[in-house]
Amino acid sequence: MEEANHSDRMNVKQAEKKPEFTNLSFEYVEASSELKAVLSSSFEYENINQTYISELLKKHQYDTFYFESNAIKILLDKVKKHEHGSFVLAKKVDATVKINVAKDKMQASITVTPAFGGKPLCKTDLVAYLKEANISPKRCNGSVLSEVIKNQNAKDVVFATGLAPINGEDAKFEPLVKSTVESGPRIDSKGIAHLRDIKEFIIVDVGKPLMRRTPHTSGESGTNVFGEPVLPKPGKNIQFLIENTGTMTSPEDENLLIAKVKGSPLVFANGVKIDEVIKFGDIDLHTGNVRVDSSIFIDGNVRQGMSVIASGSVIISGYVHNATVISGESIHIEGGVIGCKISEEGALGEKATVKLSAKKDIHANYVTLGILTAENDVVIKEYVTTSDIEAKGKVLVGQDGGKGQIIGGRTNAKLGIELSVCGSKSGVNTKLTVGLPLILKAKLKKILAEQEKAQKEVDQARFNLAKLEDPKQKQEFISEGLIKDSKLKLKKLELNLKRLEQDMSLIDSELATLNTAAIKVSKHIYEDSIFNINGVKLSFHEEALGAATYVRYGKTIIKS
Repeated sequence: MEEANHSDRMNVKQAEKKPEFTNLSFEYVEASSELKAVLSSSFEYENINQTYISELLKKHQYDTFYFESNAIKILLDKVKKHEHGSFVLAKKVDATVKINVAKDKMQASITVTPAFGGKPLCKTDLVAYLKEANISPKRCNGSVLSEVIKNQNAKDVVFATGLAPINGEDAKFEPLVKSTVESGPRIDSKGIAHLRDIKEFIIVDVGKPLMRRTPHTSGESGTNVFGEPVLPKPGKNIQFLIENTGTMTSPEDENLLIAKVKGSPLVFANGVKIDEVIKFGDIDLHTGNVRVDSSIFIDGNVRQGMSVIASGSVIISGYVHNATVISGESIHIEGGVIGCKISEEGALGEKATVKLSAKKDIHANYVTLGILTAENDVVIKEYVTTSDIEAKGKVLVGQDGGKGQIIGGRTNAKLGIELSVCGSKSGVNTKLTVGLPLILKAKLKKILAEQEKAQKEVDQARFNLAKLEDPKQKQEFISEGLIKDSKLKLKKLELNLKRLEQDMSLIDSELATLNTAAIKVSKHIYEDSIFNINGVKLSFHEEALGAATYVRYGKTIIKS
């Protein structure tokens, strides 16, 4: 009887004792796909640590769920603090897919987040995602998508690419003829200039094919990743340049340009200009002086006392003797230029009987006692004797294997002079000048003075106007008309100053091209030769041999 009572007392005592430990269990909620950790009281001790939790999750196949990075740590903290209750520990997550399409719709990329305890990505699901995004199956790369399914993971992987359109091409032009005169001599592989090559003179007859046009194309459409068409950029439908060119399109072929008149062709990017050429034999008393608004081909000579004036090129197969030739383009003379009547000083005067002037180049075999003026270059093969030559480009003497000698006279070229021999054994005074022309030097000095004066006038006008507009001034002595006149005067002075600054800028750019002006002599310089480079003078009192280039260096001329 006592033993029974003792047992009952023990049971009552045990019942009165509180559980001291924590029990961990898991509860999966299907509706929310959440895995909850349930902490409750327990009489039995369990060493709940990270290893224990990991093994328990693996035992119940919850270890593949998605856990926040600190989820286990938070749970352990709750165990340590003896907190009881139900807490969200992880989630069951299916694989997710995100598709991004570029702004131009020509590329699509895929990002796949793998499943965590949930449904992995399969082909059927992926096809559904692509269909929902309206991606065209034809634009997808199957091997890329297969790799994505295999790896169950991807980040911005390009899987679809549009077919880019092929833009159209502009109309193209193929010249069927060459221009009559090229802009300069042909330079061979050895650096030798062949002067005769520029003598080619082409005449085309009416109806001659001049240029072929390949029409523009519209291009080919492309397709974006949605399967929508992407239109190409059509090529430019460039037309032939026909107006005032002496050409026309062929009646049988709109893409063929033909000559409308007989003449000399000048080829442009999208057309050909026919310079109506008038052909003569000798220019003498039988023809009289010639003035034409075109190019002219003289298959002979220009005789003494005659003149030839042409708006285009002048081609002469013979020589020019005591005559005048003026060209709106270039002058090409197969023979020589011969004049007479020099002054006692040895320089040509206003009464010189042979004068050549060209808006572009002058080419001749030799020049004696002539005045030549060219906006570009003067090119003489053999020699120049006792002549005045003025070129805004270069003077080149001795091209194509010629003698290349300048004897006497004055030769001026802004950009440079190249020759083989300067002067002669007889000691004839021979002057070569390159670089800064005297007229430009005088103009520069004048503009600088005018600019200084104009700036002072502008400064004074601004000061006077500011004084008139000062509110502290007594307004009864200042009328609106006076202020208006002052503003107008200031505006005129500022415009004048701006004009001078523009003039100065033009001169500065011109001077910049003269810094490299040089005189190049390949063989010999005789005494009594005088070089002037950008205003610095060098006189030769004895012969100098050997190839040399003379340039200005500060206030002296040096030989290099």
